[in-house]
Amino acid sequence: MEDKKVTALLTTYNASSWVESAIDSVLAQTLLNFDFLVIDDGSTDSTVQKIQQYSDSRIILITHDENKGVGCRLDEALDLVKTPYLSLIHISEPTRLGMI
Repeated sequence: MEDKKVTALLTTYNASSWVESAIDSVLAQTLLNFDFLVIDDGSTDSTVQKIQQYSDSRIILITHDENKGVGCRLDEALDLVKTPYLSLIHISEPTRLGMI
C-alpha cells in the first residue's frame, strides 16, 4: 500500500449531537488511504464514547480532560500529523455564528 498523503483532522468539544455525522462523512471518502486524527478537547458529554464506537483503524483518537480551545488543539495536531497534507473537517451547529 502506498504511503498516506493526507490527514483528516477533526477537533471536538461536546459534539455528541453531530460527531457521528462528521465521522461518517470522512469515512465515506473515495480516497481510502488516509489518517483520521480526532482530538477531543475535554468533552463532558458523550462525544468520546460515540467516537470510540468506531473500529476503523484510520481513526487516531486523542482525548484531553481539560478544555483549552480549538486553537490549542490545532497547534497540538501540527506536531502529530505525519502526512504532507492536512484537511480540516468543520461541521458547525446552526447557531454557531449567532453566539459571537
